[in-house]
Amino acid sequence: MKLIDVVRKAAASLLVWGVASFNYAVFAQEDKYKDYREVYRDTTDYVAPTELGIKKDTIVDPLRVVTNKFGKNWFIFATGGLHTYRGDYSTMGKFSGTLSPDWSIGIGKWFTPGIGLKVEFIRSNSRGYTGYTTGHYGYGDVLYKEDGTPYRKMKTGWWDISGSAVLNLSRLFMGYEGYNSPRLMNQFMANIGIGGVHHLGYEHSHGSDNEWSGHVEGSSLTRRCKVAY
Repeated sequence: MKLIDVVRKAAASLLVWGVASFNYAVFAQEDKYKDYREVYRDTTDYVAPTELGIKKDTIVDPLRVVTNKFGKNWFIFATGGLHTYRGDYSTMGKFSGTLSPDWSIGIGKWFTPGIGLKVEFIRSNSRGYTGYTTGHYGYGDVLYKEDGTPYRKMKTGWWDISGSAVLNLSRLFMGYEGYNSPRLMNQFMANIGIGGVHHLGYEHSHGSDNEWSGHVEGSSLTRRCKVAY
């Protein structure tokens, strides 16, 4: 018999013996637990508790545009002061003769921390000077300037209704300071709008006139109230 045949037979014998041994081990392993039976099996699911807390809303970017609902951030206001009437004949008499008291009331709303709208009603009587033969708001005796030019005093009652955009310049350029923040306590604002004027005339004896009015105002506000967006 050749050597190669001997090797082949030996390899075949080893393979058969290995398979038989493996099967025996498997059966032996199963036989080891043949007398055991399952009595109880339990599975438990553990649910981690939910963490509850209050998270304060903060604005990371102070220049981000933040709007609010329709019912929030309305405001009402009232003003009082003096104004001077300037016209062609304003220099005829003393400056004090052109000063008149006025007052106003209004309502407005902030849509963002930097932009709002307002509606305002103003009531006043304007005083000044007018030509002797011109201007139906003139009254009183004829007065004369140093050079002999005649003029008269002028007075007209009027009211104005206007709508204006309100721009909070401090917030537009420096950003919103945040809810209840001590920053930007002094804020600068600009109002730009248009309205209509109704002239009553002096003592209502000379009819009335209507005309458009333009509004450009500047103001400074010391913030005392809380405004949340």
